[in-house]
Amino acid sequence: MDKQLLLILNAQKDFMKSGAVQIDGSEAVIPIINKYIHDEEIAYMVISSISHPRNHISFSKMHGVRPGTIVDGEVRWPNHCISLSRGAELATDLDVDSFTGDTLYTFTGRCPTMLCKSALTDEVKEYIDKCDPDVFIIVGLDLDEVIPNTALDLRLITDKPICIDIPGCRQKEDKRFFKRFQELHDSNINLMFSTSDPRFYYDRKNEIRH
Repeated sequence: MDKQLLLILNAQKDFMKSGAVQIDGSEAVIPIINKYIHDEEIAYMVISSISHPRNHISFSKMHGVRPGTIVDGEVRWPNHCISLSRGAELATDLDVDSFTGDTLYTFTGRCPTMLCKSALTDEVKEYIDKCDPDVFIIVGLDLDEVIPNTALDLRLITDKPICIDIPGCRQKEDKRFFKRFQELHDSNINLMFSTSDPRFYYDRKNEIRH
């Protein structure tokens, strides 16, 4: 049996309905993520969350502009996922406590002057090296940037199958993720649609591969 590692990225309250940076459809990913959590084939789990200081560079107030304004090529957001705040907590219905395998809780975005564009920190790399899984499955929020960047960074350190479960993810900005299809395809990142076996996936032409 393949040892599968589940990466859950940014599944936090501030990205849920009525959160500071509400992502449309974010609640719909929780049952899909929970299905993976309850899957006996998932041996390892990485839960990566944003934990920003109050003066983080991504906040619009730090630039004196309105949320959504682009500054130096980057969108500036309302204050969100501030360390130890309610909004930084994991989504309410995320059933991580029921997972019986090994879990790593890790955090990004703690440096006030750095944007967090990938969850593949040195801590996560060390954990992956220790676990040596056979398959990687990525779910969560920020399909625009963090999820594809994490997958691409992961490809630099492993040739094992890497799967992004599209129904288990959501993006902040419509259609932005679709611009990444070619890049992900060229790096052999599997775009999966919640099939029962992560070794089965759809490629960008919707052809089933094994």
